[in-house]
Amino acid sequence: RSAVPLIIMGDVDIGRLQADLKTEDQAMVQIASNFNCLEVPSRSSSPCTGNLVEGYATDSTQGPAASFGVPAASLFRAHFPFHLAQTDPCKWGQTSEHQVELLSDVRDYFGTCINGKVTLTGGEHPLSIDSVADVSAAIRVGVHADAQVVFGRSRRAAGELCLLPEPFALVDQVLVASVNWNDAGQCASHEQLERLTRAALQASYDGAYLAAISRGRRMLLLTLVGAGVFGNPRGIVLGELAAAHARWADHPASTLREVHLCLFEKEDEVVAEVGAALRQLLDGHGRASAVQWASQAITSRLVDEKHLLAKFLHEVAQNIGKYCFGMQQTCKAMQMGVVDTLICWDQLNIDRLVVRHPDTGKEKVLFVAPEERDEAVDVVEVQALRAWAQASCEQLGATLAMVSDRSREGKQFCRGFFGFGALLRNPVDFDCSDDSDANSICSIDSDEDFA
Repeated sequence: RSAVPLIIMGDVDIGRLQADLKTEDQAMVQIASNFNCLEVPSRSSSPCTGNLVEGYATDSTQGPAASFGVPAASLFRAHFPFHLAQTDPCKWGQTSEHQVELLSDVRDYFGTCINGKVTLTGGEHPLSIDSVADVSAAIRVGVHADAQVVFGRSRRAAGELCLLPEPFALVDQVLVASVNWNDAGQCASHEQLERLTRAALQASYDGAYLAAISRGRRMLLLTLVGAGVFGNPRGIVLGELAAAHARWADHPASTLREVHLCLFEKEDEVVAEVGAALRQLLDGHGRASAVQWASQAITSRLVDEKHLLAKFLHEVAQNIGKYCFGMQQTCKAMQMGVVDTLICWDQLNIDRLVVRHPDTGKEKVLFVAPEERDEAVDVVEVQALRAWAQASCEQLGATLAMVSDRSREGKQFCRGFFGFGALLRNPVDFDCSDDSDANSICSIDSDEDFA
């Protein structure tokens, strides 16, 4: 079978998306929770406060949003995880003294959680880099099977819920957690904090894929665990996600057909950046092509141009002469034959004119906007900049890259570098001392152009 795609979705409220699922989707939904499988807002919030599950309804973060949509599961893990018919009902639920703890087998490294939150004291055993995988394998995840989706997020008003029509869809949920970098307690070092986080995130994503495989799921919905209010570096989160996808998505035992990464951010640029980072990470596993985008507005072109412009800006920062920008420098580089990649803004409306002096017959090349052309000047040849650039690149063996201003890098290139520049094959020292307006677009405004 073909490789399981990893589809990046932006502007997703996981509670609303979960409400759109059908039983036949056979979906596993990852819930960013805490290590007691409850979405308590803070370390001081006990599970038995009386309004924990009620609070999920108005919490806009991704974990509670998906949790309250499946109320029976939410109520079960809050009030019935220790249910035994022969015991006192007061002991069935989670309390401040008795809680589910997914880290119970790795307390030597993570300490004892307080209300589901990692709370380091500084006295924990140091976690070596070689032990991260073993410790991760001992971290548990919570799984709900065939849970009814009863509520969805209202499309009419933020913070409101809507009752879904029957029959209610059935989904699976996998509850995972990470370390809160903004409130982890007393960690021995930044290095230890990063290793503990990697172990927790590896368990979060391995656990999600393995839960989906064990349940024979066809769809897996993931989130960026810990990358929100917990402050986990996005690079670490994406690294562990990509590694888990490479390990398990195409495993012989897997029945997965698609994996979705659900991002709350709606900006195309953010979604493109996440996909580009995952492609780079998965490229090392030979699976870069698995990454796709749900939005048609985000294409490989946007990702590729961000990568190219990042390289251009890197050369600018290095300042060793392997770049140029503006009409004067770039055309000079083209004449010298040193251009490797010519970069042009796709909305740059400029013509290349060859004009002739009426008295001397001397010809000169100018680049002007169509509306700035002087009709009194004798124009020998006119060509759109893009057509000229394409023909010149073909002749010189260079690459022409047309870029947009949709990304942060694209906006910077268009505004700061006039939307026209190049990466060079070797360093060039441009002597622009005789060109007072070297970096601007030339325009015809007087006969001084022919002096």
